[in-house]
Amino acid sequence: QLQAVSSVLAGMRYDLMAGDDDTGKQPLRLKTLTDALPGVRAIYAVDRNGLVIDAEQKSYIGRDAHERPYFTEPRDKHDDSLVFVSPPYLSILGNYVVNISKSMTAPDGGFAGITTAVLDQSYFEILAR
Repeated sequence: QLQAVSSVLAGMRYDLMAGDDDTGKQPLRLKTLTDALPGVRAIYAVDRNGLVIDAEQKSYIGRDAHERPYFTEPRDKHDDSLVFVSPPYLSILGNYVVNISKSMTAPDGGFAGITTAVLDQSYFEILAR
């Protein structure tokens, strides 16, 4: 499950960095991926300043994540080969979630942002049992 999420995030990162992101089709594609991955509540991209720039749900776009650990860890330890797993945190919907994130590197080698998936903790609790 985690490998599948990591692969989706890597593909999304590639599309964003290559400029292949067709803004008309991207939300539908992200929604399809979210629906296909059990336990994944949302998938989105965050720019280097911590603002959500791409998501399957339009309400996510523009949200500020610059202080969230799922953003700060990949920013501070910028390494595209790593998969970052956040500690559980209380989402704005009032339930605990975990994020899986991958950093993005700009053409100049600097930090460009992250791609991230929000995992529903209840799904993983069932698996753990």
